[in-house]
Amino acid sequence: MSDRLDVFLDDGSAAVVTYGPVVVIVWRALYSTAPMDAADAAVAALTARYGEGRKLFYVHRVPSIGNIVGMHPNLHAMALQHFERHDRHFAAAAIAIESDGFGGAFLRSVAASVIMMRRSVMTTESFADTSAAVRWLGTQAQPTAPFDAEAMVEALNALELAWNNKQKISST
Repeated sequence: MSDRLDVFLDDGSAAVVTYGPVVVIVWRALYSTAPMDAADAAVAALTARYGEGRKLFYVHRVPSIGNIVGMHPNLHAMALQHFERHDRHFAAAAIAIESDGFGGAFLRSVAASVIMMRRSVMTTESFADTSAAVRWLGTQAQPTAPFDAEAMVEALNALELAWNNKQKISST
């Protein structure tokens, strides 16, 4: 396939990139709303390319628990509004929580509760690393919006945006 990684934002707060029909948000910290604006632009670009309907995919790479402190007061509301506006475009979402120990277990339990409470027909799963999340999304792809998950992992690794967890992750 000829998909490539397109960067919409890459700063201290986050990286927002697309690869084929996939939007990836690598959260580094939560002090800025710029990632949500970049995510809106990324969704618009992919919708223009792939059309309407549930053809797109999300990967969210959550920051380490130490980077959650200092969250921008409007970020949560902006994120919810983003997902309300764009939910109809996405078939599946994967959340990569790449922290171990108690902090990782805590983040995974919070993510699981949010996933269960959020009203959406989008399939959502939580993973211990970005590479596993991308590979799972590859199994969810539709013929109208295919992508090569292994090539995407390589592209993310090249920009150091994926983390292949080799450590045992605490279970939730």
